[in-house]
Amino acid sequence: MRKIVKNPLFVLAAGCLVVLGSSIGATRAAFVYKSAAEEVDFHTSNVKVALLEGTKESDVKDVSDEAVLSFPGIPEEDVKIGQEYPEVVSVKNTSNQYKEYIRVTVKKFWVKTDEDGQLEKDTSLDPSLIKLDIDKTNGKWFEDTTAETAEEEVYYLPSPVECQEVVPLIKGVTISNKVVTAVETKNATDNDGNAISGTIEDTYIYDGGSFYVDVKVDAVQSHNGAKAMCGAWGVDAKCDAEDDGNIISINGVSASN
Repeated sequence: MRKIVKNPLFVLAAGCLVVLGSSIGATRAAFVYKSAAEEVDFHTSNVKVALLEGTKESDVKDVSDEAVLSFPGIPEEDVKIGQEYPEVVSVKNTSNQYKEYIRVTVKKFWVKTDEDGQLEKDTSLDPSLIKLDIDKTNGKWFEDTTAETAEEEVYYLPSPVECQEVVPLIKGVTISNKVVTAVETKNATDNDGNAISGTIEDTYIYDGGSFYVDVKVDAVQSHNGAKAMCGAWGVDAKCDAEDDGNIISINGVSASN
């Protein structure tokens, strides 16, 4: 029996990796007390958060307006699958008035070109093979695993972020080696779609694929933090102090994990 290896990982080997990101989420709720009954009002002008990107902390730039992550540490050619490339994505409290609790939603997925030449999301490909090195050192980002899906992860900073403070989020990006071992074997066909007797072919299922990473960041002020997060994000937050406290848990997930 003859065996054909069809369509090796040309696109991935050529380094045609596309990354998309959006910076500012829809919720930027600041909360202000209006009465002794603790009526809460929403204001969007005083709580501000930005997304920064670079290859090292000294060269990060604000990408909030562009809303696109370029992943400058990944070369255009000779991309090595399985190698971590430097990537510094940070968030910044750009408010001059309030400390903020910050939430980041990361969505990862693959796309391929369809028969009409249009990019189309391919849900059969595994988003977990897109590896982002999230900075979890020194009590930084923790994940709300109750919100996790195959494509989406949600992270919080346990402590309020000071005005103008910058906190690293992502340290690097890697495409897992598994993309080069994911092979589909089937009977070979000729140009007319007819089966070729006694011949099978292997097709790399990630061939022609590009990966996308969508990052959204939003914030609430730290005054009356648990109620602020519940009102803005709909999460069950517990803090060790009513104002400016550290987050103990989100939806029952400990911030210390």
